[in-house]
Amino acid sequence: MFGRKRKPAKGSTHGDKPDVARRLVWRRSGGQCEICGAGKAQDFSHRQPSGVRGGDCACNGLAACRQCHADRVHGQPVWAREMGWAVSRHAVGGVRFEPVLVAGRGWVQLCCNGDVRAVSAPV
Repeated sequence: MFGRKRKPAKGSTHGDKPDVARRLVWRRSGGQCEICGAGKAQDFSHRQPSGVRGGDCACNGLAACRQCHADRVHGQPVWAREMGWAVSRHAVGGVRFEPVLVAGRGWVQLCCNGDVRAVSAPV
């Protein structure tokens, strides 16, 4: 569904097994890229590196088409951080509290159970 699977981070306090996290993200996205909203989701894009505590969690993943994953997330890391598609491994409080711009939903906070919560745009 989203490429290769990874083992959950050791000592995780949130998150699921990789297949559960991917399934929750897939359901949340409806199979569409959460970055551009137009492409078919093919990749599970980690907002924080998967080795960070709780790396395989729905709050740490976005469904992305291959082009957005390569060109926007990895190809333009500064812009990706501004949009919340990438989060520093040193983020205070972790990825759960970092807002993200999701196509068709605006600025949201991603929840561990696959839900989203509307938030105001970061300043």
